[in-house]
Amino acid sequence: MHAVPHHKGDLVYDRATNPLVVTFESLDGDKKEYPLYTIPTGTKKRNVKNQPARTRIKPAMIRKRLEKMRTFEGSEKAIRHSPWRMNLVCQLAAQQPTVVDSLLQMEFCIKKRAPPIVEKVIRRTCNLADMRHGLQPCQLEVAECFATQGTHLKRIKFMGRGRTGTKHRKHTHMRLVLREIDFPLKIALSRTVSQKKKWILRQQIAEQEAAVARQEVQEMKQLEALAKERDDLKEADDKK
Repeated sequence: MHAVPHHKGDLVYDRATNPLVVTFESLDGDKKEYPLYTIPTGTKKRNVKNQPARTRIKPAMIRKRLEKMRTFEGSEKAIRHSPWRMNLVCQLAAQQPTVVDSLLQMEFCIKKRAPPIVEKVIRRTCNLADMRHGLQPCQLEVAECFATQGTHLKRIKFMGRGRTGTKHRKHTHMRLVLREIDFPLKIALSRTVSQKKKWILRQQIAEQEAAVARQEVQEMKQLEALAKERDDLKEADDKK
């Protein structure tokens, strides 16, 4: 897990050329443009007339963009736990912006039994995303995470005066869906400049980790090719 680095870059608004574009300048001099769909806070009333109207993205456009994102499903069946208590932890994991934050919350959650189970399912689904498409946890978000009732087992409940009753041992089914993060959409939907800065930093961290992961995969492929070539040469020498 990588922490958010301390970045001293600043957002510069170029209202003269394009009022709906924000340029992010870093210390290295790199510049990137991101769309701005909201008027920055703190503008004076006399300048509001010169500012463009707040542009809202249509829900249909948001839905279409999210449908194009890659998703990965995970589940766990017959968990010996209360569905109501498990669902509280699932909701906590689903409220976080990225999977990295969800895993961090599971690590420090005060509950005892549910967080390790939810963390195990999240990590298992992250490994699935990494194996299939090479996506890292910082590039994923928890789209769905909830718990439902499983098959309850009936047992004997011993009571006073020689009487008996029925008690139910509760079981839970858990479902998890991880989705690839659409960073431009997150930046566009952010209402304040500070929120946009956070998503820009998250995007930069995700790009760096993805580049490192791709480099590691290439190195592993090269090592496997060298090992295979060495084995072929060894077999050829043995035949001679």
